[in-house]
Amino acid sequence: MDTIALYRTHQHQWIREDRKGGQAGRLPLKPLERRSLVVVHVDEADRRNRLVQITGEGVALLKAALPSWRETHARLDSALGEGVPDRMRTDLRAMPLAAATLAGAADTE
Repeated sequence: MDTIALYRTHQHQWIREDRKGGQAGRLPLKPLERRSLVVVHVDEADRRNRLVQITGEGVALLKAALPSWRETHARLDSALGEGVPDRMRTDLRAMPLAAATLAGAADTE
């Protein structure tokens, strides 16, 4: 099984760290656990963190959903027009940093 590292935010939501150490997205784990798609373990190196493993059932579901996901995104990209999807994704990736910057600026005012 693949494992990803998670840490808890002040809002008690789990955040996955991407390979560069940045935040990659919020993960609602309980529904995935209930469906046996992932298994969550306490990180023994830092008990505040959790390690999440995708199960065989989770991998199978992901593989089954992937063709539909790819087709849907290809249709959306085509409808948006050339260059728009890439710009949109770039802008969306920049939003967490922008929000953090704004929050930091608000704290200093």
